[in-house]
Amino acid sequence: MEAKRERILSVALQLISQHGYRKVTMSDVADAAEISRPTLYAEFANKETIMSAVTEEHTEAFTAATEARIARQTTLKGRLRLVFEI
Repeated sequence: MEAKRERILSVALQLISQHGYRKVTMSDVADAAEISRPTLYAEFANKETIMSAVTEEHTEAFTAATEARIARQTTLKGRLRLVFEI
């Protein structure tokens, strides 16, 4: 189940990056993910919910990477410098 969701998000992001948000349809996403439209709609209500999920995943990944980078800094000065660089 999770693999299907990840595939949907991945192809949706790729399509939107290539063609723009407005031009990509749910049918385009279903075709690229090699699933039926009903299956896509069972997972995501619309294109907005797909983009919301993509944004959430990228935000979580960025936050985790940032926290890991900060944790590697051993001094407060180093941590603050890193935070301001980011």
